Amino acid sequence: MNILIYSYNFLPKDRGGMEKYLLSLVQRLKNKHKIVLVLPNRHNISLNNVKIYNIHGIKVKSDIKNTLGFTSLFLSSLSILSSFISTFIILPFILIKNKIDIINVFQPSPNASAVISIARLFRKKSIINLRGLEGDASLIYQLSLDFTFLFSNMIIINSRDLLKRYIQTSHLPKFLFSKKKGYYLPNGINTDYWKPDKTEKIDKKFDLVFVGNLADKSQIKNKGIKFLYEAIRILSKNNLNLKVVVIGHANMHLLKKIIAPDIKNYFDFDGFVENYGIIKNKLQKSRIFVLPSVSEGMPNSLMEAMALEIPCIASNVGGVPELIENNVDGLTFESKNSRKLADLIRLLLEDENLQKKLGINARKKMVDKFNWNQIITKLEILYGKL
Repeated sequence: MNILIYSYNFLPKDRGGMEKYLLSLVQRLKNKHKIVLVLPNRHNISLNNVKIYNIHGIKVKSDIKNTLGFTSLFLSSLSILSSFISTFIILPFILIKNKIDIINVFQPSPNASAVISIARLFRKKSIINLRGLEGDASLIYQLSLDFTFLFSNMIIINSRDLLKRYIQTSHLPKFLFSKKKGYYLPNGINTDYWKPDKTEKIDKKFDLVFVGNLADKSQIKNKGIKFLYEAIRILSKNNLNLKVVVIGHANMHLLKKIIAPDIKNYFDFDGFVENYGIIKNKLQKSRIFVLPSVSEGMPNSLMEAMALEIPCIASNVGGVPELIENNVDGLTFESKNSRKLADLIRLLLEDENLQKKLGINARKKMVDKFNWNQIITKLEILYGKL
């Protein structure tokens, strides 16, 4: 099968959960299928046995912007339009040259709309793979999502509540959603790599570990780091002084505005860590993994922690309820509830038997239901339904 995959975001320039998922997916699919990857020109990468094309758009340097006095909105619109036109010109040649059978688009964008349009014109089967929703989505994003949904043959979602949330914000008539093929396909995880090291006793250096990017206001809001700060402050007032390691891009200028001076010493910010081995080591040196998000898709970081048998506490948003059954393989709480989060942290730290039970059950779930071999098989079945 010849499969074209289009995505605006990709590693190494973009380093979120969706990008990690997509790279893992491409690396596995290429073993059985011909994979053609189409990316914007800002990505300059190569992958063995994968044909990669870059779509060029107009890029205006900052000094030219200032000289000509153009507004950033105008220049942004010009860049989007030029890339959209380039896609219409270049993509047909890619389809013909590579004899593409299926077009798989990841996440909505104006370019993704162009890709879906061309798929229709050339009578190619197309899929929109929706991995999450923007919290404060622009009108362009919303319309792009509606367009790709309307004209694709199938939509794949990675959490069951994702489609419900999309329907609530969509501009499309609600009856259209009953006519579209929608399928749930969760994220996959390499449980052979993400497995606990039991050859030697690991010193638990950290009480809590948080993994997530906090590079801008949107990420800081969606990841709910404010509520973790508040929970740590509550616990510190009860003479429980914890050590928390934070892994991921962090904008300290913005974070300082919400970190109370009396708790800043409880946090170690490690910044972005590229090496998965180092991340794995940090996770295993932590007693508890915590994810206090306000908005989520299906968090890879949570899946990695669960596969490592680390007891997890997470807010019950997005795809989290599909990963954690409360008090069976993790603990969940209502998002934004700092007091409840503090109570759960204390409970889990004081009960080693509960830590062990949750960790063992969590890994079992990852191995039984979310390993990559199962996910690839299910995806190939969905391709066959087109």
